[in-house]
Amino acid sequence: MPVPDWRPSVEAVRRILQHRHIAFGMLYTGIFPSASDAEWSSIVEDYFTGYETQGGTTPEQVVFQSWQSYPKHLLPETDPTTFTHLINRYFRDRTTLASTASAAAIQGGLSNTADGSPVANAPVSMTAVPRSGTGSRPPLRGPARCRRNAVHHLWYPNKR
Repeated sequence: MPVPDWRPSVEAVRRILQHRHIAFGMLYTGIFPSASDAEWSSIVEDYFTGYETQGGTTPEQVVFQSWQSYPKHLLPETDPTTFTHLINRYFRDRTTLASTASAAAIQGGLSNTADGSPVANAPVSMTAVPRSGTGSRPPLRGPARCRRNAVHHLWYPNKR
């Protein structure tokens, strides 16, 4: 059974709260049953990145909470399956990637969302996926070459 999209309802509540000058907050939690710490953490991160990067507003208050068996460990924060690591992922520096594309190149810059300052030496990866044809990925030979008939997927570390 498909899960209904909860984001439009949250956005409607956020607008009402904003109109009444009440701070908007979110409670992020996993689903029951989760099979592991890793699955629980992945689900919660998908919730907050999905909401906040696909049309939702960054909440003024956030709560991370679990009423389930997972995650089983709070620490160490360097372990990607712990509760503290997930919370640190949320509160990292956020970045914005701006780009322009032509038939010959993609150019852009990565900047800190809070103040617009450039982020130097940050890794940015790109893949090109054909929009027509056999479905095989075209070879990319350096940053100056890309296919005109491709959808470009960019990944970059989002920091807050």
